[in-house]
Amino acid sequence: ILSHNAVSILGTTSIDVDDPDLARPTREETFKIIREGCLLAPSLREARFLRSFASARPLLPAGEERGRQVSRTFAVVEHKSPANLVTVAGGKASTYRLMAQVAADLICKRLGISADCTTHRQCLPGAEHLLPWRKLSGEGLKSQHCSKALYWKKFNGGYSKVNNYLHTGVDPGNILSPASPEDTIEKKYPYLSEQVARRTIQRWGSLAEEILCSPGREEILCSCEFVTRAEVEFAIDRLWARNIEDIRRRTRLGMGLCQGTECVDKLLPVLLERGWDIKDIHAQARDFLDRRWEGCTYVAWGHQLRQLLVMRHYFLVNFGE
Repeated sequence: ILSHNAVSILGTTSIDVDDPDLARPTREETFKIIREGCLLAPSLREARFLRSFASARPLLPAGEERGRQVSRTFAVVEHKSPANLVTVAGGKASTYRLMAQVAADLICKRLGISADCTTHRQCLPGAEHLLPWRKLSGEGLKSQHCSKALYWKKFNGGYSKVNNYLHTGVDPGNILSPASPEDTIEKKYPYLSEQVARRTIQRWGSLAEEILCSPGREEILCSCEFVTRAEVEFAIDRLWARNIEDIRRRTRLGMGLCQGTECVDKLLPVLLERGWDIKDIHAQARDFLDRRWEGCTYVAWGHQLRQLLVMRHYFLVNFGE
């Protein structure tokens, strides 16, 4: 069970597929995951399941090994014919940066470029002010480290111990650097709800200031995930979001309880105001809701089934099918 923003993810199974484009969740897999999850957390019996999804992972062949027994290692293959082709295979999400580094080093070598890789020393955008993991010394933490840890415990999700390390939290620039613990998020941004401010800061780090101080910061487009108009416009202007699916991936709009039923309706006028073509928006919205619907059908029972009927009614009324 993995907590992820406003929801939790339960899984996973592992099976072989002949065609990655045909990877789909099945009812049998879904029920198996729920049954085993309930053994771990009995409260799941009363939980509402939003959707089920599947994806394909390209693993390198390893003799008779199958499924989880197959190593998640990767390989970069330098082809002799055609001479300008390099293949990267295998791996997993946590090794993508390293895979790109090895492939780029090989290509640079071919092109006669001599340069060291720097991506392993660079922060992702918005993470420039992450406090480092501090190793506890025999004397314990210094007083200023303790006070900061306690402050973040109260106002920003807390701190966590991992072995002999203490992570004291995130200080994104001057967004949350109060003179005293009494200077809370509410005082820093009195015009915003605490949920919106906290969620924006936790998601965007040092980039949050631009969003929280922009017009549209108080207009919530997605009530489930607390996505504001300002965040959507930030994704379009700064993160090259060019369609509704891009906006979802960058902001999580449409990934909450309603699965896009309400927030897509609020999003369309925003896109029209920004000059997007109405026919294109209509087609994107239809495809977006259809994809959401597909994932929901695998868990269509109880409260979720009632929500799906509302969602389908909205789809039929607005798109005529």
